[in-house]
Amino acid sequence: METNPADLPALHLYARSFRYSGVELGETRIEAYPTAKGFHFEKVDAASEHLSVLASGDWSLDETGQRSDFEIHMASASLGDFLKTMDISSSVQGGQTIVDFAAWWPGSPAAFALSRLNGLIEFKVVDGNITDASAGGGRLLGLLSIQALPKRLSLDFRDVFDTGFSFDEAAGTFRMENGTASTDDMLMKSSAANISISGSTNLVEQQYDQLMTVRPGLGNTLPIIGVLAGGPIGAAAGLALQGLLQEQLGEASKVQYTITGSWDEPVFEAVEVERVVPEPQPPPSG
Repeated sequence: METNPADLPALHLYARSFRYSGVELGETRIEAYPTAKGFHFEKVDAASEHLSVLASGDWSLDETGQRSDFEIHMASASLGDFLKTMDISSSVQGGQTIVDFAAWWPGSPAAFALSRLNGLIEFKVVDGNITDASAGGGRLLGLLSIQALPKRLSLDFRDVFDTGFSFDEAAGTFRMENGTASTDDMLMKSSAANISISGSTNLVEQQYDQLMTVRPGLGNTLPIIGVLAGGPIGAAAGLALQGLLQEQLGEASKVQYTITGSWDEPVFEAVEVERVVPEPQPPPSG
């Protein structure tokens, strides 16, 4: 890895079974050759039972050192099954997934690490479910510990999350910078509720700094049942919830929370509750 990549010979590789960084890529073909600036990967084509990968890119060397730049397209018929093969989590079930990643990191391709990762990720997952079995996979995607909501928040989400959160589609864009993933457009859609997420997740330090907005699906509302079951709450949220309870309002049309702290012990704080405003009734006749 200390050599000049431009000095490497052309590579024509076929493997019936190939693993990279612990990920089983299955049948793999690689075509690559040296250039004046380094080493060009014309095609990386891999397909396993749970994942297919198409990639191309360059391993270059200049006065600042080595650098790897890759365009990566990944597809999986079941995100949950793919995560299980990586021994990450079983919290996600199903989920047809497409990911496009324009990535770069300092160093050779073998120097890939979350702490060095930069670039843009665009993803879309359809027909998936986040169960209450484990939060690992959800955290990996920045989907948060969805199953912790009924325990930690002052709103009754049991009808939404009782058997896990099934969603029709989850999509968004993450900008990676040295292992921190930031988004302002992540959205999960389902008949029960739509959940949007903005902010950042530090994949190296495993820390959250996000804002989550929960909007019930058409015809649904979120009934307010009391005070927080656990975890701190901000002053503004306390006043908002206290006012709601004093007015004996039974429903909310939108709730926003900040999520901070570690992946293992995230802190949820309500920052805004938007209630349902009853429609005015006509005066009685006569």
